[in-house]
Amino acid sequence: MSKKHVTIKNPKRKIPEDSDEWVIKREKHKRLTFDAPNSLHSELKIASAKTGQKMGELAISALREYLTKLNEKT
Repeated sequence: MSKKHVTIKNPKRKIPEDSDEWVIKREKHKRLTFDAPNSLHSELKIASAKTGQKMGELAISALREYLTKLNEKT
């Protein structure tokens, strides 16, 4: 039996102009799991659909904004 190699390209994927720099500066991620009310999940999903951003990206942005404001107060 012969092995077949299939490459699927993602046409929506944006490749940075300086891809080498992007790879070097890319930050590692940790997975977070938490329970959220259904209403908050729905709001996040709607915002994701409206903006075209992933739900995780919106959550990270909101957390960063909150933590920045919190750190400014101290």
